[in-house]
Amino acid sequence: MDPLVRWVRTALLLAAVAGAVPDEARAQETSARFEIASAGDSTFTLVVGRHPWVRPGLYGIVVDPRQRDILIARFQVIAADSANAMGLVTGMTTRVTTEHVALLDQPPPPAPPWHKRRSFWLGVLFGVAAGFGLGVAGR
Repeated sequence: MDPLVRWVRTALLLAAVAGAVPDEARAQETSARFEIASAGDSTFTLVVGRHPWVRPGLYGIVVDPRQRDILIARFQVIAADSANAMGLVTGMTTRVTTEHVALLDQPPPPAPPWHKRRSFWLGVLFGVAAGFGLGVAGR
């Protein structure tokens, strides 16, 4: 077998194996618990603390920690600053009080740009190797 064809086959095999390996280990989703500072009829204030990722538009739930985190309400964050955030109740089973806690899932980090993704460079490698292999085979 021609050494060039052997090299192309090896490159294709390595690209296929590298493409099968995940980019990163994905852990379970992380939820953060927030103290409710004050509660009204349809809004409440939660203490953001050390979670700067809290921003308007996020959705969460309110639970009662005294009753094994039973669901109290669903809400959307409508305002946030460095210390507090305001949640708008979108559905509830019981009135929200300061004895409850709010849960928010931390949003995933933004995806890297296309030229920094491993999948892009593996596609380039695979395409070059396949094109080169087809060119050699067509001789």
